[in-house]
Amino acid sequence: TPTSELYELFKGDPLDDLSLGAAIELGTIRPIKPEMAYLEEGDLIDQAVVHYFDDYYLEEGMIGYVDPLELKKQIIKAETGIEDSVAQERAINQALALNRIRCQRNMGFSDDKETRKELAGIYQKIANGDRETIEKYQGEVAKLRQKSECDARLKLAQKFGAVDEVEFRKTVALPVVNLKQDIATEQQKDIQRAINSYALALVFNEKHTDIAEKDRTHKLDDYLKEWDQHIAKYKTKNDEIPKPFLTKLESCETKSRETLKEALEKLGAPISKLPTAQKEAITKLILDRAEAMVTKVKGSEPISEVITGAPQPNLVALQATANYSSAIDMSTPQSTIDEQLAQIEIGLRTHIVADQVIATGVSIRDILNVQIINTNSPVIESDINVINGILSGPQAAGRCVRNKDTEARVQQYIDQRYEGKGLILTVDAVIDPKNSAAKTREVMENREKQAKKEAAVLRLLKTELKGFEAFTLFQRCVPLHEKIEGLVKKLETLDNLLKDKEKSLLSQQLKQVKVEELHSAKKKSLVEEIDALEKELYIVPGRKGKDGATPLPPEYARNASLYLVWVKITLKKATLEAETKEVRQTIKEIEAEVEKLEEAIKEIQATFREGSLELEKLRAEEERMLKQMEEVSKQFTAV
Repeated sequence: TPTSELYELFKGDPLDDLSLGAAIELGTIRPIKPEMAYLEEGDLIDQAVVHYFDDYYLEEGMIGYVDPLELKKQIIKAETGIEDSVAQERAINQALALNRIRCQRNMGFSDDKETRKELAGIYQKIANGDRETIEKYQGEVAKLRQKSECDARLKLAQKFGAVDEVEFRKTVALPVVNLKQDIATEQQKDIQRAINSYALALVFNEKHTDIAEKDRTHKLDDYLKEWDQHIAKYKTKNDEIPKPFLTKLESCETKSRETLKEALEKLGAPISKLPTAQKEAITKLILDRAEAMVTKVKGSEPISEVITGAPQPNLVALQATANYSSAIDMSTPQSTIDEQLAQIEIGLRTHIVADQVIATGVSIRDILNVQIINTNSPVIESDINVINGILSGPQAAGRCVRNKDTEARVQQYIDQRYEGKGLILTVDAVIDPKNSAAKTREVMENREKQAKKEAAVLRLLKTELKGFEAFTLFQRCVPLHEKIEGLVKKLETLDNLLKDKEKSLLSQQLKQVKVEELHSAKKKSLVEEIDALEKELYIVPGRKGKDGATPLPPEYARNASLYLVWVKITLKKATLEAETKEVRQTIKEIEAEVEKLEEAIKEIQATFREGSLELEKLRAEEERMLKQMEEVSKQFTAV
């Protein structure tokens, strides 16, 4: 997270080398479609929900875009004698459907616990088919989808020639929207893609992520047809099959359900991190499909039907509907977070709404939608990693850019009280290919300036409280009401600073617990691996060096297998030592931050108490004066 200290260390103009904008321009990550709005506090959640269910469409130049001109050529080629206008209309409709992105897996971010809980709850209610919730949003979603479809359809039609835009827009009707069905359809697609990509990867020794990209970009059918052509020649015309393909087909001869299961287990996460029931169910579906394809290959039969004819996943049986959406934060157990991240990667969960616990250091594939909700904070947060801070831009948006197979959408909804203040980093600024680093720095500096002004209130109030003692009664009478108003404002700021410090303190304490928890799990895993490896070396006793390390015995050097085990042990021990040292340092830094926050809280609490007492005195004094004035007024009236 950028800070003034970092900019002091690295002087000169900010560099865009590692910014999202520059990376998108280079084509190394998925492009981002930004949507941003400043809204009333009460509209933030509703607008996030409505716009999530709006469709967006891939456009020319984007990866995965389907060109209607090419589709028309294919249609005419396949159907001799088809009318040109019919072929064109069909091509536009097909391209529209293939370029449509709808109800994608979504990472939501907010600092506010109630916002996270409410947003996740609304998504879950819609998935469950709650009529009242669906009726609240469905009409607005229909209007948005009508406009999105109209814009996309117009661009596709214009590829074939000039179009009267005004008349054209009248032809696009308000669509019928079924949110529950949309959710089910997209969840089934995601889960089916995961099952197919893992199964094909196991059969042909490929990366499941590459196969998933082929599916998402409409290239899977061609991939399967190519394999079918080679499989048809397998065992009868092996000399006509290119060597790389033949090798993979021959490897299927030794594959069985047991070997496929072993290979799947070696792939580890995300499947290994799923809750037990879901892990077993998904594993069975993958192995069933992989085993069926292996049988087909051995019999020189096409495999396409195994993939294209596969039944749709049962969302209820897989507990996908029940787990559609959730809210998590720094207090959520790490085991729960790991399970939910695994679920969203496989497609068994569609929404996770989180605070900074996800925004830092988590990389998730196939997240095509990100929502950032910047709720109003009365003061600048002392925790620099909050979503409202610099984190709301590059790190939160960056959750969706790990693949580059199609465009992702980042939706940001900001409390309108932030508008024009330069305190929130917007998605537009984040993806600026030239100035994103400079804009990030500007927001960071604005936030630091504002934080200094707020911190100055504490010092100012302390000075004023001392000054109050010196005033005579007469001096205090004249500006009394103004002093009360000024004191109230300062106490409000102080109260907000106190709440922020307490929130930051809790965040740091939870962070410490999480660091220790993660280290404990990693340490346990490394120790188990080291113990298992050392058992393999019990054949030849090692010798201890002066520093306690085990030097390489000559017996190991003459045995390649034992030598490799010894090297693995040495490296894992070094990793464990380095990680332990790093964790200790991290915990030490967190403890120092906790101590600093505790001292700041005590100081603010003491000043707040003193200021509150003074406010009571001033109000009592004001009340006494008002009574005196009332008495004087009565006397004048009587005369």
